[in-house]
Amino acid sequence: LAALAALSVSASLSGQTPAPTIEQAKPRVVDPAAEADLPPSFVADDELQKLADSDVAAARPLLRRTARSSPSTVSRALAVRLLGTRDPGTATARICARALRVDIEPVVRRAAAECVGRLGPDVGGPHTPELVAALLDSNLDVITMAGWALANVGDAASIGALATLTHHNDERVARLFIGYAERMRARLGLMYEAKPEETVEHDDKGNRLVPSGIVLTTQAHGLDLAAS
Repeated sequence: LAALAALSVSASLSGQTPAPTIEQAKPRVVDPAAEADLPPSFVADDELQKLADSDVAAARPLLRRTARSSPSTVSRALAVRLLGTRDPGTATARICARALRVDIEPVVRRAAAECVGRLGPDVGGPHTPELVAALLDSNLDVITMAGWALANVGDAASIGALATLTHHNDERVARLFIGYAERMRARLGLMYEAKPEETVEHDDKGNRLVPSGIVLTTQAHGLDLAAS
């Protein structure tokens, strides 16, 4: 009887519809070199400002990416300024110096010069060559900001480049660079003899003429000693 019962159950089971099966997809092999890069993510300028103000460590990657490659000129300039004021350091100095060299927009190059000039001589000083090169920029705002930055962080040899611009055609620019050169001289502790005031030349209207750049460039040797 038991055998008949088992045979009956087996027969009834054989008449049932088989349960559906799920076919497993084959794993896809991804070649990283063949995958397209995701577009870089950026945020609005006001959000970038808030992130930098609240937590610069968390915002640092976004600030650096924006400064290097944002399609927005305003965003790049903002990111460069924020890096200079919120995240001073050697990485920021390199990013700003690069922007000063290669960015096509004057407003970004000006912000980059300001950034380097705010970092202090120890951090910004190694990028003196970029600042000196910026004195030949086609944009006057970039030139004057580079001069300001050199006065703050430039090494001794750059006094000659500042002195050259004391002969600028625009008297206002010439006076700015006289001030920049004097500030660099004071920062590096150079003492030198200037012409007595009574022998300084004046024009026919009584205005004091711009002093000769030679007077300033003769400081270079003393600046080297002061900086060493």
